[in-house]
Amino acid sequence: VIIVNNFIRSNYGRRFSAIKDDPLAASVIGVNVRYIKIMAFVLCAIFGGVAGLLYSNYSGYINPTTFVQALQTNFLLMIVLGGLGNTWGAVIGAALVTIVYEYTRAYVEFQKIAFGAAMILIVLFLQKGIIGTILNYRQQKMIVKQHETETVGTSEVGK
Repeated sequence: VIIVNNFIRSNYGRRFSAIKDDPLAASVIGVNVRYIKIMAFVLCAIFGGVAGLLYSNYSGYINPTTFVQALQTNFLLMIVLGGLGNTWGAVIGAALVTIVYEYTRAYVEFQKIAFGAAMILIVLFLQKGIIGTILNYRQQKMIVKQHETETVGTSEVGK
């Protein structure tokens, strides 16, 4: 998490963000879009390779059928639940999904229904995930508080 956060704040991270927002504008300001996209692919491959290495070391073997559809759905749920575009959101989403998964391990069919319903509810009500929703709420609360402060300050000026 620390490595990813430091990368996001670096010059390369800003270039990645610029390309994500608008590739044409990024190329106009001098970002080599093709190079950065290839770099993104390579970095994702490295992270995927390291994750596979750690998993195979942990389990003792590797099998192509290990990552079945249900597990891929859990990975997607972890990221969407925590919040897209937020490193800590992915960590919190992974923790919550893992906890629910472990508590409902005896009820496999219930897991599928619960995770499917959770995905639908998140998409409907928490489009930015848990962290994104909390950050958005805090930002709106600060704007309201700032607006109230400005309103009180201007009404007392004439007195």
